[in-house]
Amino acid sequence: MREIKFKARNKYTNTIEEVDTIDFDEGWIGCGDDTEWIDNVELMQWTGLLDINGKEIYEGDIVNYADWDEPVLNFTDVVIWQPPEFAFEIGTFWLPYEPQYYEVIGNIYENKDLLQA
Repeated sequence: MREIKFKARNKYTNTIEEVDTIDFDEGWIGCGDDTEWIDNVELMQWTGLLDINGKEIYEGDIVNYADWDEPVLNFTDVVIWQPPEFAFEIGTFWLPYEPQYYEVIGNIYENKDLLQA
């Protein structure tokens, strides 16, 4: 069973921090020494997967997918977590998890320009 982890993007400061505590009953999250109302953040759940460099892949991350054996499968897109597989925002295109093909290059909150082509 995978570990459940989150990062949170503060909607007002546009900063992303790892989440230590979530209290859904009271409606707040804890990130280090900070506490924030859950309505003020966007949660990004860890997929339980790592990229080619060993970096954790979170929902909302932008990944580069490169399969050099299949040149048509070389693209950059946003991770949408749909267990047990990845889903990308290009239709309902599903790809298997093979870490040698994925590299996290940013996220949709801090690096939207990586998606513009």
